[in-house]
Amino acid sequence: MLDNLFETEKNILLNHIDKDTMSHAYLFYGAGEDVLDKTILEFLKTLYCKNSKYYCDECEECIKINTNNNIDITHIYKDSASIKIKQIRDMQYKISLSSSEYKYNIFVIHNADTMTIESSNAFLKTLEEPVKDTIIILSSPSKEILLPTILSRCIHIKVNDNKVTLSLSDEEKNYIFESLSNILKGNNLNNVNISKKLTKDKNKVENYTLFIMKFFSDVLIYKESNLDMTFNDKSSDYMEYIKQVNNLVTKDKLQKIIDKILYINEMINYNANASLAFLDLFIYIGEDI
Repeated sequence: MLDNLFETEKNILLNHIDKDTMSHAYLFYGAGEDVLDKTILEFLKTLYCKNSKYYCDECEECIKINTNNNIDITHIYKDSASIKIKQIRDMQYKISLSSSEYKYNIFVIHNADTMTIESSNAFLKTLEEPVKDTIIILSSPSKEILLPTILSRCIHIKVNDNKVTLSLSDEEKNYIFESLSNILKGNNLNNVNISKKLTKDKNKVENYTLFIMKFFSDVLIYKESNLDMTFNDKSSDYMEYIKQVNNLVTKDKLQKIIDKILYINEMINYNANASLAFLDLFIYIGEDI
């Protein structure tokens, strides 16, 4: 259930549902179209289903969503190569009607990265003036094409095509924490040695990369949410590092760091030099802190 989400992203969605504190806008990103659509569908069923913590796939509400017969949920797909301004205006008109069978009116904009400039600017007005009990869900394989003003008004939900088990020893985790802490405090003298050590074993490079991304994602969620979050690593040291980094880095910088990690992970997958990629990442993390 919601298997393509890390526990932190899953927890923030479940907390929003359980505590009835739904945001007016969510951005699901970071995976292929099929995986994004599947994850959003699972989220919608979790929101509506009354028979399970997640969803049962058997009740009337689940069946309606699976068969696209829930009248409160509108799916918007790209028209040919892009999402046109007329589609956004049609959505805005439906929002203005403000009637629903359930509690929420939900609009899912698939491939939001294909919105034209006109569409994006028109859509921004909807985000700037949210309507009560209206939820907008965006999907995009990448955040980079969307306007920063749109990104800043959404809860970001990272979706993973392939979940990787982050099986690192306490010694490895502590080394990464201490290294990141020193970099964030402006000590960049050991960046080369840190990069070489973390990329010495090629079989562990992806785990290290995703662990670092997971850590910064947890910091971002901690910064964005007023809720008590439950992270995978419940140790007091982990929470102390999260709080420490939260005080050092802005939300905008955190998002850029996460995007940078995704980029270097992609480059490494294309056989880029892992040590140089990590060095580039650490230099970037230490800039303008």
